[in-house]
Amino acid sequence: MADEQFTPTHADDRGARRAGRPPAAAVRAFGPWLAVLALVLLLSALRLRPLAAAVSLAWLAWCVWTWVRPSRRSAPGRRD
Repeated sequence: MADEQFTPTHADDRGARRAGRPPAAAVRAFGPWLAVLALVLLLSALRLRPLAAAVSLAWLAWCVWTWVRPSRRSAPGRRD
């Protein structure tokens, strides 16, 4: 085997879909969710349940805001 560094590409994502694995971007999207889940579980295990509840509610509020916020307007003269 050569000591070449692997660099993922879009072709790799297509190959992952054919192999039944999710693309790398979809897996990375779960990172923040898993981090908040781990934090809430840790706080709950440390018997800091009010803080765990506050973190949970703040995360829920952030998620709802990102789903319902108005679309951002582009700068004048810029086409997106």
